[in-house]
Amino acid sequence: LNRGARFTKYQSQLFQVMFQWLLVCLVQVFLARELTPHSFIIFIPSLAYFISHYLLLIRRKWIAETMFWVFLIGLLSFNWLARYGRIESIRYSDLFPKESPYSNQISNLRVMVLTKDPGIYQKNKMAGYFLDWELSREIFEQPDYYENVLLVSKAFKSDPPDVVIVPNNLMSKFFDRIPELKARYRRNGILYRREIVP
Repeated sequence: LNRGARFTKYQSQLFQVMFQWLLVCLVQVFLARELTPHSFIIFIPSLAYFISHYLLLIRRKWIAETMFWVFLIGLLSFNWLARYGRIESIRYSDLFPKESPYSNQISNLRVMVLTKDPGIYQKNKMAGYFLDWELSREIFEQPDYYENVLLVSKAFKSDPPDVVIVPNNLMSKFFDRIPELKARYRRNGILYRREIVP
């Protein structure tokens, strides 16, 4: 682009800024921990600049029109193929939670899940403060801290769940420290169900 066009000073500076933007975007993508589709949204301004500039620099109109249609049809075809699973490396199903193994037992209830199982919330409502297990793990694995017991007690009082899913029996030590909760919930395997107290 730089050789093919006779830029004014402003256009040359704009070209340099967009090129630096593109370099920063590449560095950010390589340093990112997780790559998700929205991670690449930062490329849009610089790529839009370079693609439009490339198409405008083509001298013959029919070649420019052909390149535009090839680009547009290629983009739409790639998106369509990715959407309907024709491209193996792109799986949109990974963006949605898998169905929970407890979905047939629990439906239309207020649920607290103390494990990685976001699929349970498709047919149920969240209760308590603890949605992300990675953030909540430290609280439930350290029941000896008064702050953790207090936080769990407040969560159960302010937003009581109908069912608590606890695969590692992490709630037993909390129930020992909070007898009021122990009286309300009955254990059935890894599920704690709330009893309706008259």
